Amino acid sequence: MMDRSRRRERVGKLTFLVILLGLVITGADLFSSLRGWEICPYEGCRLSLDSPYSHLLGIPLSALGLGFFFVALLLVAAPRRWMLYWSSLGLGSALYFLYLQRWVLGKMCIVCVAVEVLVFTLFLSSFTRVSLWCVLSLIVLAFLGVHTVYTWTPEQKEACLGNREMDMLRKFYTTKGGEREAVFFFSLDCPACSEALPLVKRWASREKVRVVLREVMVHDEEQEALYLLSLLKGGMDPWEALRRVEEGKRAPRVSEVSREERRVLLRLVAFNGILLRSMGLDGVPVLIVAEEGKVEARQGLEGIKRLVSPPSSLGWEGGYQGAGAEDLGSPLGGVCTPSGCGD
Repeated sequence: MMDRSRRRERVGKLTFLVILLGLVITGADLFSSLRGWEICPYEGCRLSLDSPYSHLLGIPLSALGLGFFFVALLLVAAPRRWMLYWSSLGLGSALYFLYLQRWVLGKMCIVCVAVEVLVFTLFLSSFTRVSLWCVLSLIVLAFLGVHTVYTWTPEQKEACLGNREMDMLRKFYTTKGGEREAVFFFSLDCPACSEALPLVKRWASREKVRVVLREVMVHDEEQEALYLLSLLKGGMDPWEALRRVEEGKRAPRVSEVSREERRVLLRLVAFNGILLRSMGLDGVPVLIVAEEGKVEARQGLEGIKRLVSPPSSLGWEGGYQGAGAEDLGSPLGGVCTPSGCGD
């Protein structure tokens, strides 16, 4: 009886310690993010913080984590089964966030993993004699619930990002042109994108197409992205700004990029990558053209060449020929992915 009492006392102390650590970590993370500070300097932390997945229903995940541990603190004096039910919901959510980091963002956030480990420890420390099916059901329910919130259509996800990112996209990253519109996914560290850029520019000018430029950070090119934004803020034409960055030229005078603009830029770039992966793609360049209810797309330098080349150069008859014959997921030559760039 004494051993059981001591065991309960130790478990209670462990539970309280886990909750206290959770409150400290999530509170510090929330405070630093609101002040624009970085408590974690690693790429995975920055990518997670600047991605659309850093908020759930418009609420920062650190605030939700703080609320989770605060409720857990209130449940310390309640029967253990209530702590188990609550931690089961937390575990299901934590598993989904692990999935996002590993398979969607492709980078692990140390702060996030630390919180997820604490949630798992809280779940183990609160385990008691209840229906196993009930516990598993709560875990699955939380996992699927978070998944449902995050898996809206791209248009809905764009709206959830807020107006700052979309305003930046419309104001700086949309070229002049006609009523037709295309989307060009590119990376500043991609030789194939550099070759495709002048082809797309000439095609857009010839066909009177407005091109929305969506930058994707295939590799670590944050400084180049900030330099591009500084040129665009200075009023430079997007095509010329891209050419300047590609050639490594320095503008004589460019406006500074504020910390807030940097955060908005990184969120937008992270979302561009997520949007690209939602189509089953992980490489650039990609050109997507929408016209009269028809969507034509190409991934890879050679595929884009076929899409933007005038009919006369390839011997086509009957005007513009679409690109629907090949599969978008099968790139034609010259693609850059996180693992490298190929011919």
